[in-house]
Amino acid sequence: MGEVLKTHFLSRLKSFKEALKILESLKNLDREEFLIDVMKIYAAERAIQVIAEFCIDLSNYILLKTGRDIPKTYRDSIKSIGELNLCRSDVIKFMENLIGLRNIIVHMYADVKTEVIYNNLNEIVRYSKQYIDSLFEYMLEKKIDP
Repeated sequence: MGEVLKTHFLSRLKSFKEALKILESLKNLDREEFLIDVMKIYAAERAIQVIAEFCIDLSNYILLKTGRDIPKTYRDSIKSIGELNLCRSDVIKFMENLIGLRNIIVHMYADVKTEVIYNNLNEIVRYSKQYIDSLFEYMLEKKIDP
């Protein structure tokens, strides 16, 4: 990988880790404290976007490196990783749903119920970590340079 791309990848990885830390801190808040604070809600939404987009980009990178086409939709990128059996099916299903939540947040298809975000913070952190860990493990095994 070229030095510029590697620097970009490392920057994105750092943003992913920072977004996870933000969600980690928010999940420890009292429900009401989270739901009434617009800044905390926006921070959670942005963190979800950053996490989802890093997962999508890394998925597409792996698909390209394994000779597959990049799917037309972000959800299909996650499904394709599932078809390679790189993650457990429950992780894949959750990540597909996370991509859907990201799409709603980014494109404002509908109002996101803040309770849904708050109630899923633990799972978002847990499954996102599992997903990325599985992809990195595969990359190490197949000697795919990030």
